[in-house]
Amino acid sequence: MMTTQLTTEPESKTTKVCLSDYGLSPRMTISEVIAAVEKLKNSIGEKKFRPTAKTVYHNLNQMNPGTSFDWMKFFTGYKIEVFLVVAHRYIVEHMNYEFSNDYSTIRRIF
Repeated sequence: MMTTQLTTEPESKTTKVCLSDYGLSPRMTISEVIAAVEKLKNSIGEKKFRPTAKTVYHNLNQMNPGTSFDWMKFFTGYKIEVFLVVAHRYIVEHMNYEFSNDYSTIRRIF
């Protein structure tokens, strides 16, 4: 049986993101965001949480000023929640990043 590897990036999903579905709010303090991260880590376990969290930090750290990251193309299933919670913390700690209005992308402003 012959298998084929895809070399194109995954299709973008048009699912609407609602932060409250993940226990988040745009007005959370850093301590509230950290509590959300810890709650999620305890809920899904370290083995699932850590690799995805590291990927989130890596992707955001690699962004150049003025670029956007369409994260919905790359994160699915439970990784969506990990992405949103970890990215929310990252954005709170790095004021030069922001979610788009619909939370489908993250922009690095400067």
